[in-house]
Amino acid sequence: IKSPDHPTSFPAARVTGIFTETDTLFGGTCPPDWETLEIPYEDNSLRITYSLPLFDAPQQIEYQVRLEGLQDEWSVWKKEYFRDYTNLGPRRYTFEVRGRDNKSRISEIGRFEFTILPPWYMTIWAYLLYGLAVAGMIYIIVKLRLAQVEHQKRRLEELVDEKTAELRRSEERFRLIFEHTPLAVVHYDAKGRVLEVNEVFLEIVQRTRDAIESMQMDTLFEGSELLEALRDSLNGHETIIETEHSFTDTSESIPLRAIFSPILDEHGRVFAGIGILEDETERRRARDIELEAQQLKVAGQLAATIAHEFNNPLAVIQAKADLIQMRGLMKEDQNTLADQIKRQVDRMHNLVQKLLMLRKIKEVDYISGMKMLDIHTPDEEKNDPS
Repeated sequence: IKSPDHPTSFPAARVTGIFTETDTLFGGTCPPDWETLEIPYEDNSLRITYSLPLFDAPQQIEYQVRLEGLQDEWSVWKKEYFRDYTNLGPRRYTFEVRGRDNKSRISEIGRFEFTILPPWYMTIWAYLLYGLAVAGMIYIIVKLRLAQVEHQKRRLEELVDEKTAELRRSEERFRLIFEHTPLAVVHYDAKGRVLEVNEVFLEIVQRTRDAIESMQMDTLFEGSELLEALRDSLNGHETIIETEHSFTDTSESIPLRAIFSPILDEHGRVFAGIGILEDETERRRARDIELEAQQLKVAGQLAATIAHEFNNPLAVIQAKADLIQMRGLMKEDQNTLADQIKRQVDRMHNLVQKLLMLRKIKEVDYISGMKMLDIHTPDEEKNDPS
């Protein structure tokens, strides 16, 4: 290649040799017969020699070089006829050289193009292999992740099925308890509307299921302590009360024991409630029967005592009467016997009066009754000849 700035008769500088650390790639005065030299990456340290074919003071010739792809500026003028390059990266290079003689004439530029081939791990096949490896790793990771997700999904489905089955069993148990408990149960929302009741509740309130659905419980409990207990539960407080209430205008009051309990959400707010009512009628009747039995037992004990108390004065009267019938008794003795008979009659009369007083005692107390039936006085016991 010739420069238009110089006469064509002035020769151009040229590359005379290319050497690696272990081999000679080109050497001589003839130009290489290839357009672009390809150099393996392991031979990326080069020495390039050059010359200017002038025979007039060749020792005074100076050179400038530059390697496009590595540097853009020309080097300083030096008399060295070679340049070393080490660890050149994989790419295309153009080596340029020009000379200057002792008359400061600059030659045309001599050029030489070469390419440092990439190492095997930077070739297109290596990158393709890397891409395939990365794609394979991504595929494996995705497959493993999908398998893990699928496993977690199956485990979650199994867990959901287990919890659902457990919840269903709990609902069934609750339903059985709800329907077959002897207690009246009502489920209501945060506004006091009836959501669900069992048959026992319907029997107590004397309503049909259709009539009570969505009914405000204020209507059922109006004018009773049950209403206050219901409102307390809607305010988050559990309440237990015993009261009596008539659910219709024509029915009698029913003795009830009731529990109203709130149901809270995860934030501690009341969103529903449960009420449990127990009819105390049968329990009170059983208690009255037991009390009556106890009273009858005490009455039996009192009857035995009364029989004994009546038997004593009767025996005395009988004995005194027998003495009166005997002959030979003096009139003074008869008067004494008559006084004793009268005293025993008075004693029996006093006992009868005390028995009449026992009828006014609502709950018989055996000890109190025995004290009341004790008609003896210390003087009587001391002076009684019998």
